[in-house]
Amino acid sequence: MKNKFKRLLTDAAGIGLIIVAPFLGWLPGPGGIPLFIAGLALLAINNEWAEKLLNTVKDKGNDLAKIIFPPQKIYRNAHDLLAITLMSLAIVLIVLRPSRLLVLISISLIIISVTEFLYNRNRASFLKHKILKLLKNIVAFFKNIF
Repeated sequence: MKNKFKRLLTDAAGIGLIIVAPFLGWLPGPGGIPLFIAGLALLAINNEWAEKLLNTVKDKGNDLAKIIFPPQKIYRNAHDLLAITLMSLAIVLIVLRPSRLLVLISISLIIISVTEFLYNRNRASFLKHKILKLLKNIVAFFKNIF
């Protein structure tokens, strides 16, 4: 009985996240995409079809990233230039601050430019690796102290 209730809650949470994801798609940055993937991951715990779909989404996402961020130097430089341009435009809009709409647009541009900058040249993976290494060193330090 306990396992059925746990499965029901996990599946309900997964379905709920998938349902909410399109409604949050308008948010700056990735929007509802992480919610959709999280919902699918919850469903994949108990359902084989969801696990297959999740693996397909991951594979297609990696393929899409390779298309958007090709390894050629000219494209990498173009993505860096785009990130800098978007950040500059966002800063100008924040400084002008004539309306709340422009402030919201500038916040969206900042999120997009940071995302563009981090995913170009696999900086996000590099940063994640360095942060995890730093956290492991901090944990090891405190374990030695105590």
